[in-house]
Amino acid sequence: MYSHNHKTTDKNTVAIFGAPRSGSTFAFHNLVTGLIREYPGYNTEFNRQRRGGEPFRDTVWGGNSLEDNWRDFPDDYWIGKFHLLDMINADKAGFVNDLLANTGYKILLLRRNLWEGSLSMAISSAKNQWINNLDDRQIELDPVHFRDMLELQLRNVNHMWGDNDWNIRYDQFCYTEELTDNPSQWYQRATGKWLDQIVNHIEKSPPKEQIITNINEMREIYQQHPKVIRGGEVEGDIINYRLPEGSEQYIVTYCRGDLGNHFLWFVNQHFGYDSQLTDTPDPNWIWDPQRDSWQQHTFGKSVRKFASKLTKSQALWGLTDREQHVTGTVLNLVWDNTDPSAVDYFTRRYAHLDYGEVFRNNNTRRLQARQQLSLDIVDIDVYRLLVLADADEYNQLLNILGVPGRADWQQMVDTIQAHGLDE
Repeated sequence: MYSHNHKTTDKNTVAIFGAPRSGSTFAFHNLVTGLIREYPGYNTEFNRQRRGGEPFRDTVWGGNSLEDNWRDFPDDYWIGKFHLLDMINADKAGFVNDLLANTGYKILLLRRNLWEGSLSMAISSAKNQWINNLDDRQIELDPVHFRDMLELQLRNVNHMWGDNDWNIRYDQFCYTEELTDNPSQWYQRATGKWLDQIVNHIEKSPPKEQIITNINEMREIYQQHPKVIRGGEVEGDIINYRLPEGSEQYIVTYCRGDLGNHFLWFVNQHFGYDSQLTDTPDPNWIWDPQRDSWQQHTFGKSVRKFASKLTKSQALWGLTDREQHVTGTVLNLVWDNTDPSAVDYFTRRYAHLDYGEVFRNNNTRRLQARQQLSLDIVDIDVYRLLVLADADEYNQLLNILGVPGRADWQQMVDTIQAHGLDE
């Protein structure tokens, strides 16, 4: 019932793994609300009471033992939220492997901004204010306490991601910075489905730098403190996370028009990302090299297979030397410029463009890119695939992606044709 198709178990169980002050409470509460509304199986007292949220602490559920808390989880259809402390306690109690084996879908939520996360943790712990009771009263932070909170944030990243103490295969990675005030956007990000009018009851904390009276002292401490991150690097305030070895990414590049948008949808449907076909692609799958490095873009999306599209202002051959770290397979959309039916199709469909000239330029630059970049660049004849529904072209794409075919792929092509390929 849960929309993503990569699971370690057949159970419809979902867990958010995160660090304190990462927005995990917002993410957890609104994911629970949406799943309860959309799927009756999740509408249980356990989920309605949010009893899966940070459950393995000494102070929850009336003093029950940790083992009792785990036994209280239903056999199926539960949603959980686990911080590092929950995982450590579950490990000490001896059921962490059972917990992970029974978690069907695993989302990791971490901040990129280490400075903001450390300030947030220091303020909340100093005031003992955590959810919906955070005021804007100014305080002076103890330098030792701030260093401890900075170290705590570093430990969370290293244990949950860098070292990955429990060898968790996360199905999706999300940044705190991607969370908006609209819980429907988060629900779509987590599940691949849009659900209107999710009412959010989790308030954001006030601006942190306005609360701390000795903010300049904290900034100096932060800058001087050693920051050892495994699984990424710290640049200023920001953690640049690295994808694990073995993750597979695909870059879609094309000339003009809306071919890339619909092809991107077609490919990611095969990777299990359930979404509606629209004229405008999901911004999560658009890579702008001028804004983000390839690592920043890919790690913010998922640790499974996925495809991303270069922004229209960029192109494969426009990648600079600093982007030589790009990894993955390039799916370059082309068509046979000697095929009269293809030429006629694109001439009619895109009458405002000189597609013959565009094609020739693309072909020349693609050859240049092959010489300059150490990437696998594979040509996909988009006319044969998405106009003619050619089975041979489809099977070639499946071999490249390493995924099984879909029985409804021709219906997907019909959907694209009915929707129109133009902008």
